[in-house]
Amino acid sequence: MAIKKLPSSHKVIYNGTHGNLSVAMGKAAITAAINDEIVLFSLDIGTQLTNLTVNFPDIGASAKAKVILRPATSTDIDVTTDVDVSSAKVLNTDESGWFPTELLQEKHEVVIKFTGASVTNKTIKYRMLSESIGNA
Repeated sequence: MAIKKLPSSHKVIYNGTHGNLSVAMGKAAITAAINDEIVLFSLDIGTQLTNLTVNFPDIGASAKAKVILRPATSTDIDVTTDVDVSSAKVLNTDESGWFPTELLQEKHEVVIKFTGASVTNKTIKYRMLSESIGNA
């Protein structure tokens, strides 16, 4: 298993006044083996993931993807279950039942984990909404 950080994971996401939504978008060609993880975004303390939308092309037979929140020092939080991305699909965390109740008092990453099949040079497009909540 490899962890690959996309350029978008290194960008600072502007978070304005508490309660305002911030939008971050990206596009990347992905090559990943089974169980590889792709880091899309890094979020600061007091910022929560509100929604993530990922547009997958036809990845290939048996391919699945799962969205995870990875806190810096605690256990991963599953945002979605494994979703079939063998054919073109738009994954939206709202449709998977994700409701942002996690206010993490540490930095965390928004990660996609590929299972079931490898991915070879497939371009994904993604958009994240996050909200600045502050420290609890």
